[in-house]
Amino acid sequence: MNAPSLTLRPAQIVFSFWIALFALVLVDGYALNLVSLPADPTVIFIAVLIEMLLLARGLLLYHPRWDGAPLEFAGFLISVVVVGIYFLVPALPTFLPPSFSVDPANHLAFVNSTFATGQIVSDYPGGPALIGALVAHWLGEPSLRVIHPLAALWIALTAGGIFGIACAALPDRRVYKIVALCAPFALFVPWNYFAGALIGSEYFWTQVAAQLFLIAFVWFQSAYRDSRHVFWAVGMALCLIAISVSFQLWLAVPAAMFGLALVAEWRARASRRQTLTTGLVVVGIPSLFWVALFVAGSRFIPNTARLSAAGAIPMPSFDALGGAYLLLPLLGAVLLLRGGARGWVVRLFIALAAAQCVFAIAANVWLGISTYWVGKTFYLLALPLALGAVIPLARAVEYIEHFAPRGWASAATFAVASVIFGAGLFALFPAPAFSPLSESDIQVALWAKEKLATGHINLIGRKSLVAQWLGVGIWGERLPDDLLVDMATLGPKTFEEWRGDPAWGEYLFVSSEQHLPLDGALQTLYRRGDSMIVAKPANAAPAVDAAMPTAQFGDALALLDYNLPRATFRAGDVISFTARIQAQRVPAHQVVWRVQLRDRSHNAAAEARRDPFDNKFPLQRWPDGNVIQQSFALSLPLDLRAGLYDLQLGLYYVGSGAPLSYRSADGGTDDALTLGQIKIELPSATTHELGAVTRVAAKLGDALSLLGYRLSRKSPLHPGESLKIYLYWQSVAVTSKDFTAFVHLLDPAGAVRAQSDAAPRDGNYPTSIWSVGEIVIDPRTLVLPPDASPGEYQIEVGMYEWPSLLRLPVTDANSRNQGDHIILPDRIRVIRP
Repeated sequence: MNAPSLTLRPAQIVFSFWIALFALVLVDGYALNLVSLPADPTVIFIAVLIEMLLLARGLLLYHPRWDGAPLEFAGFLISVVVVGIYFLVPALPTFLPPSFSVDPANHLAFVNSTFATGQIVSDYPGGPALIGALVAHWLGEPSLRVIHPLAALWIALTAGGIFGIACAALPDRRVYKIVALCAPFALFVPWNYFAGALIGSEYFWTQVAAQLFLIAFVWFQSAYRDSRHVFWAVGMALCLIAISVSFQLWLAVPAAMFGLALVAEWRARASRRQTLTTGLVVVGIPSLFWVALFVAGSRFIPNTARLSAAGAIPMPSFDALGGAYLLLPLLGAVLLLRGGARGWVVRLFIALAAAQCVFAIAANVWLGISTYWVGKTFYLLALPLALGAVIPLARAVEYIEHFAPRGWASAATFAVASVIFGAGLFALFPAPAFSPLSESDIQVALWAKEKLATGHINLIGRKSLVAQWLGVGIWGERLPDDLLVDMATLGPKTFEEWRGDPAWGEYLFVSSEQHLPLDGALQTLYRRGDSMIVAKPANAAPAVDAAMPTAQFGDALALLDYNLPRATFRAGDVISFTARIQAQRVPAHQVVWRVQLRDRSHNAAAEARRDPFDNKFPLQRWPDGNVIQQSFALSLPLDLRAGLYDLQLGLYYVGSGAPLSYRSADGGTDDALTLGQIKIELPSATTHELGAVTRVAAKLGDALSLLGYRLSRKSPLHPGESLKIYLYWQSVAVTSKDFTAFVHLLDPAGAVRAQSDAAPRDGNYPTSIWSVGEIVIDPRTLVLPPDASPGEYQIEVGMYEWPSLLRLPVTDANSRNQGDHIILPDRIRVIRP
C-alpha cells in the first residue's frame, strides 16, 4: 500500500504524536490485563516508547515530505493552548475539576482503582481511567491532581483537531487559516455541548476522551483521502480501538464514515487492491482487539442494560444547541452539497452525526432506550456543527477577495485574529471558577487516608459534594453499585448529633468552609489552615458487642437479639419491636429490611420496609462492628383475617429484590428469619349479637365449651338449599391441641345427610391459640342433598382429635355426662317444593 508520497505538516505531526501515545497506552494496558497481568506503569512506558520509535522509524522509511505550513501550525498551537488555558484556569490552584457534578469523584475512584491494582475497571468504560492512572504514576502525582489537567489536554487537542480538519476542508491559502480559527471558537457557542461537558454542572470525562479520538479519526481520514497512505490507515485503526474502550456510543459515526469512504473508493475503481488493503488495516486491527476482548476479557464488554438506564441529561433544545447560530452550519451544510472533494469528509461527518441523533430519537420511541442516551448523542453534534459554520465564512471571504488586494490576509492579520479568538472566548463564554475542596481540605483528606480508618470519619451535611469527593474520590471507599452517584452522606445532620451519639464514628472532618461549634473536649488530630480532623474523647467510642448473633444476613448485617413485647394483636394494630443489629460489611447493592406477616399458606398478609438503622447511618458509614438498636413497625390491615401468622424478618437488595440469605446460629439458612408466631384475635362479639344466640352451655373436654349458636334462616327448607349455622365456642382453659369441629344434619332415621367437618374458622384459628374466656364465632354451611326426604332433621355438634377421630366428651352445666355430641334444640323441617 505504498503511496507515491506522504506529506506531513507540523500540526499533523504534533497531533498524531499525542493520539498515538494515548492509543498505544490503551492497547498495551488492555493487552496485559487480557493475559491476566496488571497494567504495570514501567512495562507500559517501555513498551510505548519502543512502539513510538518503531512508528517513527517506519514513517521515515516512506521518505515523507515536510510541508512547513507555519500559519496552520500556529493556528493549531493557538487553539490547543487557548482552549487548554480556558479549562485549566478555573481549576487553579487545586487542579480539581471545576464541576458541580458528583461524576468527577466517581471517575477519580476509577482512576485510583486502576492506579492501585493495575486492573482496568470493567463496570464502566475503563480506557480513560487507565490513561489517568498511568500518567499519575509517571508524573509521581496523586491521581486527583491529574484527571482534570489530562481532560483539559484532551479537549484542547480536540479543538486543535477541529482547526486542522477545517484547514483540510478549505483551500490551502493563508486567508483560510484565519477562517479556520473560527471552528474551535464555534465549539463554544453550544456551550453545554462542548465546554459544559467538562465545566459546571456535568463532567463527562470518558466522553471527552472519546471525542478526541473521534476527531482524530476524522482528521486522519481527511489526510488519507489526500495521500492514500498506510500511516493514516494505522492511525484510524488505533482511533477505533481507543473509542471502543472510552465511550462506545461514539463508535458508530467513524465506522460508518470509513465504510462509506471505502465503498466510494471501490466504486471509483482507482486502486481496488489498495482499497482492500486499507480496509484490512483499518478494520482488521480493531477487530483483532475486539475478538480478544470477547474471548479473554468478557468483563470489559459493555452491558446492554445500560441503554435503558435513566439519567439526568436534559433533552436538547434549539437554544442549547446555539439558537440562531445554527443557521450558519445549516447554510454550510447546504454549500457543502455543492462543494468539491476538499469538503467531502466534513460533509460526511455532519450527515452521519445528524443521522445518529435521529436514530437515537427513533430508538427511544420504538426500542425504549432512555432519554439519557438521546441527550448524550447530541453532544457529538457540536463538533460537526463547528466545522459546518466555517464554510459560509469561507465563501464570504472568497467573495471579498474579488474586491480586495491579495496582501490583506497577512501574518499580521492572522495574529490579530488569534488575539480576537482568545479574548473573545474568555469574554463571551466565561468559565465558572469552582473547586469542591480547598487545598487545605485536600491535604487533610490525604493525611486521613494514610493514617486513619476512613470509614470512621464523618462529615456534617447531607448529600454533600464535598462528601462525595472525600469518600469516593480521595478515600476510595466502595459504595453499593446502585448508589455510586450522589450517595456520599458521611455523617449526621448536625454537629450535636455526632458529638452526642457514640454510635457515630469517632472522627470528624471539618472543611475550610465549615464553621462548627467544636467542643473543647475534642482532640485535633491534624490541621492544615482551617481544615482539620478532630476526634471524640476516648471514652465516647462505643464498645464492640461480642454477643453471638441470632442470625447473619449475608456478610452485611447480623441480628444479635430482638424483643417482641407480645404475641397477640388485632386487625388495625401496629406490631412494634426492637432489635440489636451489628454492621459488618457494606453490601454490594443497596439493601432494605422487609418485615412480613405470613399466613399458613406462606402468603404475605402485611409488609413493611425499613432502611437499615432507620436510615440514620448511610451505607458507607455503617458503624463498623458496633451494635445499633433498630426499630421496626408493621401496621396490620383493618380487614386482616384473624388467625395465626408467622412474623418474618429478611434483608433484601432494593433493586432486584433478591434476599441476603440468613444463617442462624445453628447453621440453618433461609430467605427470611421467623421471629415468632403472631395471633390476630377475632373481634369481640357484641352484646346485641350475643343476645340473639340460642344458648347451649355444653362443655367439651376440659378446655372448650359451646356457648350457643345462631341459624341464618328458619324452617322449612327445600332439598338442595343451604343452611348457615354460627357456632359460638368459648375457651375455658388453655389447650395445646388443635381439635376438629363437626356439624352434622341428621334425617329422621338418624342418618347424616349433610356435614361440615373442619377446624374452627376453616383452620385459620386453631383451638391451640384460643385465650381463656375468648368467644370464637365459627360459621358453618350445611347443604341439603337434592334427594332429601321430607321430615324433621336434627343438628349434632361436637369436636374430635385428629387423626385418632376420638370425640371429646360432652357435659352439661351441672357436669352431667351428655355423650360425645350435642343435639341442638332447633329442628329443621324439610318439605318438597
